[in-house]
Amino acid sequence: MPTHPTAWTLERRITTARGEIAWDRLGDGPAVVLVHGTPSRSVLWRDVAPLLAEHSTVYVFDLLGFGQSERHVEQEVCIRSQGEVLAELVQTWGLRAPAASASGT
Repeated sequence: MPTHPTAWTLERRITTARGEIAWDRLGDGPAVVLVHGTPSRSVLWRDVAPLLAEHSTVYVFDLLGFGQSERHVEQEVCIRSQGEVLAELVQTWGLRAPAASASGT
């Protein structure tokens, strides 16, 4: 994936119970899920994801309501809702015990 912020594009989409999520998968190996903070988006992982992908399968996504994921005025984007979406993604991706990295920004 490109590392310049304007070139960062998540190629995949998945519809969850709360809305459509933009995501992508890079590399091969043990699973790592990258979760950005709020208000932010997955582009902050643009330099980290390719490095991790050298030895891992990296899952990167935009939280609901942020980045390239679905957003609308009355959408519920509280931490609990985001946690539910993350749990649904992990299950859909078939991951049992992925490593996780979270950004507080």
